[in-house]
Amino acid sequence: MERIGVLGGSFDPPHIGHRYWALAAAKQLELDLVLWVPTQMPPHKLDRVNDQDRGVSLDPLSAIEHRIEMVQLAVDASSIFEFCRTDVDRPGPQYTVDLMRSLTMSGTSSDHWWFLLGEDSLRDLHLWREPSSIIELCRLAVLPRPDIRVDWHISHEMVPGLGARIDWIEGELVDVSSHDIRQRIRGGEPYRYLLDPRVANFIEDSGLYLKQP
Repeated sequence: MERIGVLGGSFDPPHIGHRYWALAAAKQLELDLVLWVPTQMPPHKLDRVNDQDRGVSLDPLSAIEHRIEMVQLAVDASSIFEFCRTDVDRPGPQYTVDLMRSLTMSGTSSDHWWFLLGEDSLRDLHLWREPSSIIELCRLAVLPRPDIRVDWHISHEMVPGLGARIDWIEGELVDVSSHDIRQRIRGGEPYRYLLDPRVANFIEDSGLYLKQP
């Protein structure tokens, strides 16, 4: 039975941190496949979507077509990565619990699915939609962050059994974010070394992020 990881996000843009994280999880957990799932309308970024529609966003979310293209370019060179459009085709906002329900409908064991997230997201997991259902549907592959403190008392109280469903991913933290890359591009600072070369070329060819919001 295949062991599958799920890496969701806005991917605006996808960067070397995403790749490193996915590869580290795949190696440590012996995954057969890592699905990269761009989210059309992330619940925690609805202000970027809604404000963009009103023309007042300080950092508008890029069009989903552009983000899809970048993810496809980022995963193309790896046999273990695969683009997944589940959260593109579903009406938004797209929640993790619904994503995992859609992906696990085949009846595979929840112990053969991992949702990849950072420790900052783990800290806030109890605020997500149906967190207890999420850990019933899959295990969590968590990348530690030294600057993040999880309140385990609250986490265990709000999401019983959480600790037993976590696999910690070992490795060095790649300190890079999509937000920082967008700011670098707009500010004329070096950024290509933080991206797959094909993603960087796409950004330059399409003029993404150059316009000041």
